[in-house]
Amino acid sequence: MTTLKPKPMDIELYLAAASPLPQSSPDNGINDTIATAFRDLLASRSISNHDILSYKSPTGSTLLHVASLKENLNIVKVILSCVGYSITSPNSKGDTVLYLAARSEHVAVVNTLVHRREKDIGLSRVKNLRGNTAAHEAIMGGHCQTMEVLVGCDPRVSMILNNEDKPVLYIAVKA
Repeated sequence: MTTLKPKPMDIELYLAAASPLPQSSPDNGINDTIATAFRDLLASRSISNHDILSYKSPTGSTLLHVASLKENLNIVKVILSCVGYSITSPNSKGDTVLYLAARSEHVAVVNTLVHRREKDIGLSRVKNLRGNTAAHEAIMGGHCQTMEVLVGCDPRVSMILNNEDKPVLYIAVKA
């Protein structure tokens, strides 16, 4: 895994990843416009594909964390198309991009992340500082559809114990 020296994320980069995107249909071109504008911003800053995930917010979140949390699927896809290494880096709370998307019930982002890394099935098994997988976070938030995507990608994730010795399946049945 490549370790990048953290660089401070300025407000313009943060807003580019965090700004709410308008709802659009596939044929109105807004998705391409947003993706192009984000790529242009990165190019204007001479930010290489390799360096995209080195920019961190004060909480240790990368641009991918921010875009995932804000459900900016196009920005998530742009960043994923640029990075060729692991996307399991946690923020300062130990949360990966997958946790943030699962906890926030961003099903499309979760689906994109798990299918982007199909060969890296470990992404869905990574635990945060609370010992939870993304599936734990999803089911504790009552996000059944998100949990279904995660368990569908890796059925074994339903049996992983968190710090309270509770598997996802147990939490789901108790809910």
